[in-house]
Amino acid sequence: MNLMNDDGEPLFTLPQDERLPVFSPQYSRSTLMTHMLCELLAQALGQINSVATRLRLGFPASPRQLRTLILTLPSAMPKQEREIFRRRHV
Repeated sequence: MNLMNDDGEPLFTLPQDERLPVFSPQYSRSTLMTHMLCELLAQALGQINSVATRLRLGFPASPRQLRTLILTLPSAMPKQEREIFRRRHV
């Protein structure tokens, strides 16, 4: 968690003098959404590159790519949170 600040913003997007890591384990909803998105990508890449999937789909030596990712947001998500998510992840 040392790559994000307490507001859920990635440290690499901030000026050098504002790059303070998280000091408390309390995360905003937008930070948790960012973590969820990272985990989703890691799981998708792990699945398409797994030995079992490659053998089942054929051509196990062919490189696999994640070409398309479609994200939908929960309809009950508050408008302000949806805007934060879109601003950071789209």
